[in-house]
Amino acid sequence: NMSKGSMAPYNEEMKTGRYKVAFSSVKALAPGKNPMKIMIMQKGKPVTDARVKIKFFMGEEKDMGYMEYKVDATSAGDMYNCDVDITMGGTWQYHLKFKTNDGRIQKVSGSINL
Repeated sequence: NMSKGSMAPYNEEMKTGRYKVAFSSVKALAPGKNPMKIMIMQKGKPVTDARVKIKFFMGEEKDMGYMEYKVDATSAGDMYNCDVDITMGGTWQYHLKFKTNDGRIQKVSGSINL
């Protein structure tokens, strides 16, 4: 198998507090710009007024320094959209944080492999 990673779009569902978060890619992840969609649900209804931020990072390795990419997602109806610019293959960790209108901050974490 010559290809690295999966050819399927990334799709992860997580829970934090009283919220469900779905985080997915529009297409299979690859180095470069990756359009992503986020849906935040509470009690079966979409949360449309949160402020959503994502940080992707790769830890320092022997021949490379720490790498990080941060982006704010923009509201688009029931979802939030953003482009994540992943500079190279490997395992990237992410923290997805959102602030709801009550001022509370929620966070989910995960990782992707390219």
